Amino acid sequence: MYDSANKNMDDFRRTMSLLPALRDESMRQRHWNMLRLEVKEEFNERSEDFTLEEIFKLHFLEFENDIIALTDEAQKQLKVEKDLLEIKRVWEEDPSSDLYIVKERSKVE
Repeated sequence: MYDSANKNMDDFRRTMSLLPALRDESMRQRHWNMLRLEVKEEFNERSEDFTLEEIFKLHFLEFENDIIALTDEAQKQLKVEKDLLEIKRVWEEDPSSDLYIVKERSKVE
């Protein structure tokens, strides 16, 4: 009985540690779709029914490493998205970025 209770507490702690990853701002629809493919279950992450109980029912803990890797990839993609938006903003809106790009022939030719 002690081992079972200990395992349940450990599973609960590990599942709780997944919540920040699942709630991360970088998670886009494409990432949720990938997670659905991984768990082989349908769920609606925007539904009020998507609760901690649902996360347990879907056995997300079995996919702990996949969720962490997916969130890590989503965070990297979000950084690229933000960097690209900043580059676009600078090039389109900042008058001091009037870039004149000169194409030079390769000296190897």
